Order: sequence, then C-alpha cells, then structure tokens
Amino acid sequence: FRSSQEHSNCLGLESKIFEEYNKYDARALKQNLYTIKDCLNANESRSMKWLYENKMSKSNTSTRKYYDYLMSLPKQSICPFCGFNIVSTLDHYLPKSNFPAFSVLPYNLIACCSDCNKMKSSNYAALEKEQTLHPYYDHKFFNKRWLFASVVQDPLNIKFYVDPPNSWSKIDKNRIEVHFKNYELARKFSIKARSELLELYFKLEKVSDIEKFLLNEFNILQKLYKNHWKLAMYGALYKDQWYCAVGYKKI
Repeated sequence: FRSSQEHSNCLGLESKIFEEYNKYDARALKQNLYTIKDCLNANESRSMKWLYENKMSKSNTSTRKYYDYLMSLPKQSICPFCGFNIVSTLDHYLPKSNFPAFSVLPYNLIACCSDCNKMKSSNYAALEKEQTLHPYYDHKFFNKRWLFASVVQDPLNIKFYVDPPNSWSKIDKNRIEVHFKNYELARKFSIKARSELLELYFKLEKVSDIEKFLLNEFNILQKLYKNHWKLAMYGALYKDQWYCAVGYKKI
C-alpha cells in the first residue's frame, strides 16, 4: 500500500517538480544554486526521497538504467571532484536531505567516488563564494589551469596549492579554494605524490639529464590535463634544482 501511495504522490507533484527543475537549471547556469530553497512539505519530501531510493537507485527496477547512465558519464570513470579515484556512487550536489525536490533530477546527480561523496555529505553552500564546483555547469574551472605544486625538502614531499588565473573574479577564485579545501585535495594529492616519488627514484638513477627527463614528462601531461596532480607535481620537479641534483634520492 505504501509503495502505491508514494508513487501516486510523486505523480501528483509532476508539474510542481518540473517547475523547480527549470529554476535549478537557470540558476546553475548563473552560478546561483546557493539561492535555491526547497519548496516541498514533509509528505512531498518523503515521497521524492522514496522515488530515488526505491525506484531510481535500486538495482532491480526498470528505472535503474537512468542511475547507470549517470554513473557512466565521467571520462574513464574518474571522479570529477578529486580527479583520480574511480566513481562508485551518485552524489546529490544539492543534498536530498535538504532539497528532496531534486532527488531524481539528473542535473543534480553526479557520479563520483565514495570518498568525495562522504566528505561532502549533506553540506551545501549558503553563499555564492562557498559553492564547490559543479561538473555539469562550471566548465570554465576545468578548462583553465589553477593547480600547482612545490617541492618540500625535509622530508621529501610535494605540496599542492591553488593559484587561479588573474583574470578570474574574486568569487571564482574563492570557489576554487573552497572546492580544494572541502575535498581535502592537498592531502590526497600529496599521498599520491609520495608513491610517484618512490617510483621516480628508480627511474632517475638511470637518467643522465634529470631536468630534461622531468620537463618531457611535464610536457606530455600538459597535453592531457589541465589540473591533474601529476601535471602540477612534474611542473614543480623539473624547476627545482635541489631535487634534480640530489633531492630525488631523499626518499
């Protein structure tokens, strides 16, 4: 009985929900999702959450195909939030606990890794400058380089940081900082870099011109990525005289 009742409730919300979907799209295009307020009462909210949990995300339903399609969107199945983990779940950009009207809105469902999903949890922005990046709308952030790194000597490690283009607005610069901080990318990238530094030690032992080798790796990565941790790392390594001379041995 409850399943039938919830389904009926969802059908009754159709026109109201589509109106909200149009608002979502319009505001997302203007980077104004932080201004959205949920429009549903308690019963309507329960029905929309039920729709996602029992019709969209369950593996034995006919509508699971929409969930699976969204999961297939990220290139090479890489999480768009951190840039290296494998996608394993769908994240509600505006959390369904606070915005149940968007529980099944495809624009609000982003395939990501479980680590990033857990970190974000039910958090959402209250101000424009606090909005993390939205992979479906914030293309300009993914098309310009903002991730850089420096070499730490004792102990050897790589420190990652954000340095957005000067042409960006103050709000855009703040947004990338918030994204970098909220997903703990500095820590995650440094962990990945430590493994890479160990592998590099064995490679560089057989290289006569270390700076040239590292620069070549950087140039190759530059053709593939804008803000990958490896690109930032190699960009720091080939410029660091200490690392090229003796630092690569300090693993």
